[in-house]
Amino acid sequence: MIRYTALLACASLALVALGGCEPGEPEQEAAPRVIAWTKVKSHTGSDALRSLPGVVRAVRRASIGFEVGGTVDSVGVDVGDSFEPGQLLAQLKQQDFRLRVDRARAAVGEARAMAREAESDFDRLQALAADDFVSRSALDNARAALDTARSRVATTEASLALAEDNLADTELRAPYTGEVSARLAEPSQQVGPGQPVLRIQGAADNVEVVVSVPETFVHRVQPGSEHTVTFPARPGLSAPGRVTEIGSDATELNAYPVTLLLGDTDNPPRPGMTAEVALPLEPAGSITAARGLVAIPVAAFLAVEGQGRVVFVYDENTGTVRRRPVSITQLSVDSALVNEGLRAGEIIASKGLEFLRDGEPVLLMGKGTARSEQPTKAPGSP
Repeated sequence: MIRYTALLACASLALVALGGCEPGEPEQEAAPRVIAWTKVKSHTGSDALRSLPGVVRAVRRASIGFEVGGTVDSVGVDVGDSFEPGQLLAQLKQQDFRLRVDRARAAVGEARAMAREAESDFDRLQALAADDFVSRSALDNARAALDTARSRVATTEASLALAEDNLADTELRAPYTGEVSARLAEPSQQVGPGQPVLRIQGAADNVEVVVSVPETFVHRVQPGSEHTVTFPARPGLSAPGRVTEIGSDATELNAYPVTLLLGDTDNPPRPGMTAEVALPLEPAGSITAARGLVAIPVAAFLAVEGQGRVVFVYDENTGTVRRRPVSITQLSVDSALVNEGLRAGEIIASKGLEFLRDGEPVLLMGKGTARSEQPTKAPGSP
């Protein structure tokens, strides 16, 4: 009965197996799986660098405007123009401000004349009072009038100084050497006090780089430390950068802004250019750098139950992968440091670990192409 059932199963596959079928013949084994792989590398402190993108900007930069409100008369610079300290950049219409100065000067003149008259009256009455020709109260009234006149002089002089300052503030002058990065107002436009008219930045030979450092290793960046900065738009150009500021609040993606002041270079980069900063994943000479650890990609290990981690190591003798537990001492965004379970030079699967089985036959991607051009049999097959 068993043999009859097997013959029926064989008959149903007759169209596929033209050579016939014998009871008990084993099924053909599946071809080995092709896997992505990587070779385990030894880890040293000098290798623990990561290049992060940043932006070049001027150390000195500001949005500037008039200290008084008015109508813009002229803007003498445009975007990209350079300027020197004290250079006139823009100006308001001055007619109203000049009239205010003239009125204030007239008020000062009137107050001074009244003060001179009050002083003359007081001196005359004081002389008469010495001979008892005027009463004491008359002299006191003259003294009060003189004090009032002198106070008015001081008030009008202060008003004149304010009017002259406002007139001077209708001229917007450069605070330092630099260039214009944005023009925010045009002639005949009404602007208020402090409203930005121009955005300026300092000279290009005094620039810095701002880079966002992930929270995983921002604590390893130290103030005053120096790092190499390169510029993709200018191949071959590099400059030393010294850390001057480390942000205390994270921005988007839990990264912290770090500012580096660029050192001298023959061809300084322009503000706004892209920069790349080589920052350490760990301090040089640290304990982890001295233990002879190995580095693997973060996708090359698998977390298993019980907080353990395993990798699949390729066995060249059998053409299979073997599951092996490892101990990971440090994780970063794109790599992991292993301190137990792996040796430098071993080959491990780097992707798709959740689909692999212990002892499964595999072919290495790239290396297995030539072997797969011909029918490939599993290890141990005849």
